[in-house]
Amino acid sequence: MLEIRKQRGPQRSIHERQRRRRTMRRVVLSVVILVVLLVASAVIYVWYVGQHPSEKALQTVDTRSAAPTIKTPTVDPNAPVGIAQESFSGTAAPGSNASITVKTNPGAACQITVKVNNNNATLLPDTGLVPKIADEFGIIDWSWTVPKNILPGILPVEITCANAAKKSAYYKANLEVTK
Repeated sequence: MLEIRKQRGPQRSIHERQRRRRTMRRVVLSVVILVVLLVASAVIYVWYVGQHPSEKALQTVDTRSAAPTIKTPTVDPNAPVGIAQESFSGTAAPGSNASITVKTNPGAACQITVKVNNNNATLLPDTGLVPKIADEFGIIDWSWTVPKNILPGILPVEITCANAAKKSAYYKANLEVTK
């Protein structure tokens, strides 16, 4: 019996090897077929797209000749006027510059006053505090020199803007003068 088992053992391993080889051949053949199909489908797709170009790709726009257009906003003359601070220096030393930028209605006429030492005296217009008209975006900025002989303290900065219909707005900020 032992001899019979020995004979069957090697026969089984030969059959197993052959079966494994067949399985491997089938797997390799399947992978090769899949790769060939993928490559063939990619080639057909590229050829098809080349034969039928997209209409979007055919349309071009010449941007070099088109000039940008900026539309100036139109404001109702009866619209309420508002003032919003865009930037403000906040503090300044005597002899240095201070500045404020506000946004209001486009075309609004605005004036600014800076009161000195709470005695209702104002800085002179030649220091940069002159009336101005807001640009097409409603921006106005003022820049002025703080007098060298001013005492440290708080200076009220008051801005009043009005439109053509005589509607107005008021804004107040405080400039701190430091030594």
